[in-house]
Amino acid sequence: MVQDNKYHQYVIKLLKDPPVYHLSDQDNQDINKGGLNNWIAKKLTRNNFRRGTLNETTAKKILEKVNLSIKKNLPLYLIACFGGYKHFWNPSYPEVDWAEFFNLAFMREYLAPIISVYKPGAILEYESEDIQLPYIDNYPKQSLERYAESFRKLLKDFNYYHPDNLLFRLVRCQEQYSAEKLLKRINELLPQKRKDWDKLSAEEIKIRTHRTPANIMWKGEKDLTSLSEEERIKFIKESKIFNDTFYDVDFEMRPNYFEGENHIPFVFTFGLGYENVGDWLILGSTRSSFVDFWPGRGILEERPDRLIPRIVSQKQYQSIKEKLITVPTDGFDLKNFKTIEIYQGIIK
Repeated sequence: MVQDNKYHQYVIKLLKDPPVYHLSDQDNQDINKGGLNNWIAKKLTRNNFRRGTLNETTAKKILEKVNLSIKKNLPLYLIACFGGYKHFWNPSYPEVDWAEFFNLAFMREYLAPIISVYKPGAILEYESEDIQLPYIDNYPKQSLERYAESFRKLLKDFNYYHPDNLLFRLVRCQEQYSAEKLLKRINELLPQKRKDWDKLSAEEIKIRTHRTPANIMWKGEKDLTSLSEEERIKFIKESKIFNDTFYDVDFEMRPNYFEGENHIPFVFTFGLGYENVGDWLILGSTRSSFVDFWPGRGILEERPDRLIPRIVSQKQYQSIKEKLITVPTDGFDLKNFKTIEIYQGIIK
């Protein structure tokens, strides 16, 4: 029976048994000595969840936001900025899969110490930037709707088993401003942005666009498969220029959302690039993976003594695909959660 297999039991436990954090003697000493505010700020920036270095100014801002939350008795308000889509390479496209599931479990673990001692708890809001994808990566709009719908269903499943003082939710750009207003402003700024790009060296342009071709769905919202090589190169460059302009306009249109009140924005490993102009906190998608959850695929890595949630890239997945074992799971309504893939060994 499905319920009897250890893989099913493992993922069901991740969903239904939120981690309970017990303060250690060291925790109590740190809180008594430095205050709850400093203890929470350090938990938010701890090494085993963070990727990359922590900017001193960023650490100071996070502490200020924690101070404000405590002063006003508000839940901590964390904003997870992400792409808001499933990459088309993935067999799970266009809906969420175990990668999103593992990230939610990881974020629940991340916040467990804080909600155990801070009664107002925390809100973790996933901020989807999918509004630009039909323009930069040629994703069909319907695929983005399906992703958002499936993500919200998965969030609902996790929220059902959360402690009362923890809430996960999704917000999309188009729910905070009009697409028409966004595009109008982007088109106003594009000429200057193109001039700025013309000043870049060939090497810098190569660095900025090196990931772009793999993200473009050449047969998506429009059929771009007949473009010449010259036209493809132009589309790739225009895609990245539009993306850069979007970030400028997006922040311009809702600055108070990202950094107002007690809001704490953070990004995932894509933020290790030049796009993270605000030096926001960078977190991993899981403890053992460097790949972000929306372009990645979730599988279980089985070692002799334990199971490890992993998010793999397209390249990693193709290298192990023939060795994967597919086992059934049960209790999930979403289509990509009827089975899970297992890799017996260590993924490189």
